[in-house]
Amino acid sequence: MSIHLLVAGNLSGLALFQSPGPLAWGAAPFVLMFAVFYFLLIMPQQRKQKKWQQMSSELKTGDKVVTSGGLRGTIIALKDD
Repeated sequence: MSIHLLVAGNLSGLALFQSPGPLAWGAAPFVLMFAVFYFLLIMPQQRKQKKWQQMSSELKTGDKVVTSGGLRGTIIALKDD
């Protein structure tokens, strides 16, 4: 048996007992991308939806409104869909 085979055999056994550090660092870019995606896209949409629900729940008959298309009107009746 040559010395190269002995060294290679010993080094391959050491690879099994290494710390999981590099694997955790390999996942870091994906975690970072998810965090950026969450803070730039999901959170603002949730805030917008929450604000819209609050505004629509506070509407009552007689309120004057302007639609997103620019139409102005007065609420004469409300019903839940």
